[in-house]
Amino acid sequence: MASLLGDIAAALSAAALTATMGMNAYDAMLTVLTTADSVRPIKPRQGARIGTVLVLAVLWYAIAKSLSSGSVDTVFASLTLMLYVLVPWTATNLVDFSFVRKGHYAIADFFTLDGIYGAWGRRGLIVFAAGLLSEVPFMVLPKIGGWSYVGPLADKFGGVDIA
Repeated sequence: MASLLGDIAAALSAAALTATMGMNAYDAMLTVLTTADSVRPIKPRQGARIGTVLVLAVLWYAIAKSLSSGSVDTVFASLTLMLYVLVPWTATNLVDFSFVRKGHYAIADFFTLDGIYGAWGRRGLIVFAAGLLSEVPFMVLPKIGGWSYVGPLADKFGGVDIA
């Protein structure tokens, strides 16, 4: 009976992985088509959806084959890069909400080009870029694809990432 547990666990893991990969592919397809629709209005049909998923699968395969790092290193590097982007983005939003807008957002204006926020907030983008650039000297990017980066100030602290 105990020997069957490994087979059962493997089958359940494969089913969960298949479902997760399907959701990820579907979400990526929605993101690509929504982005395209925001540039030029489109009416994506089933063929466009299937084609987008297939193109993304080929792209993901090409990226995975080009990386020489293991999967754990690749995931770690990806999560680190996402944190480098999310930290200044979150800080910008929190300062805007707490100090600039004093806790009041006009939610409906988020979705209108003529609203108080407009299409792109130049000041917000500048502040976000400044936050992102201020992290660079403190960054430590793990090795991925034969390339890594240690910022000059992170190097002085023994390679510790304090970005």
